[in-house]
Amino acid sequence: MASEVPIVEVKPNTRGWTCRVTLIEKQNVRTAKRSPLKFMPMILQDSTGTKVQATAFQGDIEGIDQRLTLYSTYLVSDAYVKTIADMRFNVDDTYPYVWSLNRRTLIQDVDISEGPNYRKIAEAETTPFGDIFTSFLHDTRINILAA
Repeated sequence: MASEVPIVEVKPNTRGWTCRVTLIEKQNVRTAKRSPLKFMPMILQDSTGTKVQATAFQGDIEGIDQRLTLYSTYLVSDAYVKTIADMRFNVDDTYPYVWSLNRRTLIQDVDISEGPNYRKIAEAETTPFGDIFTSFLHDTRINILAA
């Protein structure tokens, strides 16, 4: 197995790499604006906090979607890496690349005790609904989550 490297060391010409990442966001399947191509974007994060957008396309979507669980940690090896076309859609200013995950990408589960708990990191501090008016009176910043 290749040695583990942080996300920032993975570039389009890097070969034989492995990254320990946690799936922190999984979006719905979308259709491309100018073609019938379907894709599913997701965001992966390593222990240094660097994020990368990973995407599954067409026939690989179902397998990748079933394989990856939100907030689980994986060893990802040799995904297809390319420079992001439009920096407005970049998820991390320090890393200008995107990964394409397909059936040839090696994805291995990592025991949860071996990595940081991203579930705690991703949870926002929220204000109970009953306290919102009081927060407005005191000019306090609040986060509102809606379902």
